[in-house]
Amino acid sequence: MSTKPFDQFNKRLFETLLSPFGTVTPNRAVLGEERAIDIYFEPNPNVSLPVQELGYLSLMLDKPALLEPFRSSLSDEDMHNCLLKLFLVYAEYRRQEESIKTENLPRLWILCASVSNVLIEEFNGQFDTTFGEGFYSLAPRLRATIVVIDELPTTPETLWLRLLGRGRT
Repeated sequence: MSTKPFDQFNKRLFETLLSPFGTVTPNRAVLGEERAIDIYFEPNPNVSLPVQELGYLSLMLDKPALLEPFRSSLSDEDMHNCLLKLFLVYAEYRRQEESIKTENLPRLWILCASVSNVLIEEFNGQFDTTFGEGFYSLAPRLRATIVVIDELPTTPETLWLRLLGRGRT
């Protein structure tokens, strides 16, 4: 378990919030050099995530997902590490089931307080019309989205995400 208070907070938050709806695995190991996904969530197929209670989280986590929260601004290195973890998980899934379809692979959600427009552009992030403000999807085959906490609207649907922001976010 991490000794950083923010890491401990986000892992406990997601574990408490999501465990009634599926399996939450903090610090899930991936093959290769020692790496861990901050939060890996696999929904229980027999339980629906309640949209009224979880807002956007229920839509984000309807399939297996990797959650990588960052307290500060997202850097190139952070992006590379997140994508590497995603690719290692994809390789693990493909070893288990060679013919798995891309849409059945987990989605990466990078949750960050802020991010530069340059970084979003350089990773070809596009405004996500499904979710709206604060959501930038990368190339569709990557199955990855950057969620910029500071840009989220102040609505009940974004509350659980905004808890990860800084200051009055």
